[in-house]
Amino acid sequence: MREIADFAQSLDRARKNGQKMGRSEKWIQQRMTGQAARNKLTDDWQTRQT
Repeated sequence: MREIADFAQSLDRARKNGQKMGRSEKWIQQRMTGQAARNKLTDDWQTRQT
């Protein structure tokens, strides 16, 4: 619940998990950028449905 309120904390956790899995910084950044784009798209769809 706390991570929902503190978005920066969830981003830090995601970055650390990627590093633990041995992913490169470039891969982590691309993954996070892709997720942000998908979230924006689904938010747009959600607002258009209402």
